[in-house]
Amino acid sequence: MKKIVLALSIAIFGVALAVGQGLLPRFKVDSKRCIGCAQCVPKCPVGAITMEKGRAVIDPEKCIGCGICADVCPVNAISQIEIEKSPEAPSQQGHAASQSSETPSQGNRHRRGQHTASRIETEKTAEPPPKAEPTAEKVSVPILDVSRCISCGICAKICPVDAIEMVDGRPVIDPEKCTGCGLCIEKCPFNALSFPEKD
Repeated sequence: MKKIVLALSIAIFGVALAVGQGLLPRFKVDSKRCIGCAQCVPKCPVGAITMEKGRAVIDPEKCIGCGICADVCPVNAISQIEIEKSPEAPSQQGHAASQSSETPSQGNRHRRGQHTASRIETEKTAEPPPKAEPTAEKVSVPILDVSRCISCGICAKICPVDAIEMVDGRPVIDPEKCTGCGLCIEKCPFNALSFPEKD
């Protein structure tokens, strides 16, 4: 038993060390794609994902980079963060030696050349201005077929954002909370919920 606990402790420490050094991949949620279905939350093995304002949020301090959340997301709202490696600094000894061997005029020209090259490189690598974000589309709120509804309340229980409330034995959907994920439609045993037909 002690050996198992020790092995688990070493494994957890190794993962934490790798995360801290940036050796493991990190994942992020595109809030504009996320539909708030919360399917990723129970799948995370370390509880790094929570729901905030109807959208999934990943805690970078807890994430171990397993990628399970990205695999289960039905709308591909979770993706891996690309980490850019910083360029290695040149050797200080070599830099000092090259400076000592230069004449004052050569040193000035060399430094001016470095500044120019640095400015050109900065201009090349500068990111383009961000594009204007598209306006969010109106969410389709499911409608109820009263003749099919048996008041089982399943839809209210499984709604990930608590947008459904049972009133007089019938589900009432709050359009302000509803994210249009369609989970209530999928889980209704009598197909009493459906999206409205588009014009």
